[in-house]
Amino acid sequence: MALTACPDCDLLLDGIPPKTGEKHQCPRCNAVIAHAHPNSLQRVMACSFAGLIFYPFAITQPLLSLNALGLVQTGHLFQGVEVLYQTGYYFVAIILLLTSIIVPFLELSLLFYLSLMIVLKKKSKLNLWLFRAYHHLEEWGMSEIYMLGILIAIIKLGAIATLTPNIGLLCFVGLMLMVLLSALSLDEDYYWQQLGFNHD
Repeated sequence: MALTACPDCDLLLDGIPPKTGEKHQCPRCNAVIAHAHPNSLQRVMACSFAGLIFYPFAITQPLLSLNALGLVQTGHLFQGVEVLYQTGYYFVAIILLLTSIIVPFLELSLLFYLSLMIVLKKKSKLNLWLFRAYHHLEEWGMSEIYMLGILIAIIKLGAIATLTPNIGLLCFVGLMLMVLLSALSLDEDYYWQQLGFNHD
């Protein structure tokens, strides 16, 4: 029987794959060892594809319209990066570019591509490397943090100006939700097996 280690406490356990809908937890620390999501492939493929549809509108269309004393201003994601860079916050601008624009696109693209490869039954070492790369990218995707910043700005500026949400904000919310849902629907064990690698 193959063994697997708990990701939290390193307890060695029998690597019995869970059935669809089941979740295996560590008996010592209750960490989730494996979780077989139902219809994982279909859900991940649908969410990642929907996210890729939202993506171009989320980063190029105005997020909010600010009306203060008759002056109306709008801005989109790229403008936020540009303003930070021009004002000398180079590191912050690069971090914003990576976490809110580049990483979400790479996450969705990788999941959709890998799901398509599973449907087409294409196995290669490149696909395994890309799936590992996706796991590293997950740590850098922070679109929900950017969304939190937008909500704080709406609350703070709401008392001195009129803020109107635009199509870019709606698409950004859709993009953020699709990134989260695709990650939550991902059955890692199933993907490893279908991509041709037994990680136990």
